[in-house]
Amino acid sequence: MGKHWSPETQNPNPNPNPNPNPNLFPNPVPPPAITTKLSASPTSINLGQSSTLTWSTTGATSVSISGVGNVALSGTEVVNPKVSANYTLTATAANGEFENTTVTVLVAGTPAPSPVVPPLVKSPKNATEQLDILSDVASVKGTLSSIAADARAEYESLSEVARGEMHEAFNRIEAKFGVVLAACHTLFGVHRQQTAVKKQ
Repeated sequence: MGKHWSPETQNPNPNPNPNPNPNLFPNPVPPPAITTKLSASPTSINLGQSSTLTWSTTGATSVSISGVGNVALSGTEVVNPKVSANYTLTATAANGEFENTTVTVLVAGTPAPSPVVPPLVKSPKNATEQLDILSDVASVKGTLSSIAADARAEYESLSEVARGEMHEAFNRIEAKFGVVLAACHTLFGVHRQQTAVKKQ
């Protein structure tokens, strides 16, 4: 009598988890978003009077205020500016990302301060690694290499601020979707090895 096919006879010891390495690419827990609030009361004073700065943050590990220094993650501070001044709060997270918030306190009889210029976003430590990946992709022939080469040329034309913002966007994508740069380099390394073997 012939055997009848069934899932049990086909695979007597089914693996409930087909991924032999379920923790190889675990879903990362994204860092909490940084939020900042900063206010001054009152925002206009006479010379010799004071104003109270009040702030709160979430997702930050350190906070500083220009003209004041390092402060708690939330709190208040009394300031006595002699001229109109901007007070910029910078909240920084553990991964290096930061958010800025500015308030202005006007002192009667003094000119308003210059507008606050957005700070230059420094390239992260892995910026070189990210650019290496673009170079690796550009080395692959075909449509993809053309697109990657155009992307690299576009990158070279960006300002320092725009480059920094792009790298920060890369970091956020990596944190959200678990893109591992080391794995990408391994992939391209295998491609190089295979290409070298074919040429021999």
